[in-house]
Amino acid sequence: MVDWGEMTQFEKTVRIACALAMGVKLIERMREEDVPGAVVCALAAVAALGLNANEIRGVFQALEA
Repeated sequence: MVDWGEMTQFEKTVRIACALAMGVKLIERMREEDVPGAVVCALAAVAALGLNANEIRGVFQALEA
């Protein structure tokens, strides 16, 4: 995972903005019932936050529950 304590405020802002933008796209894809597109948006949003593969898997497991 990315160490948020070592990031500049600008980098934090950019990462959060990217994650939010992808979250909006995720909602749009789900409304259109575009599952593959929604998955790509979800992965991009999580990756923008700097999570590693194990943390991303944890997010998906939490969503499945």
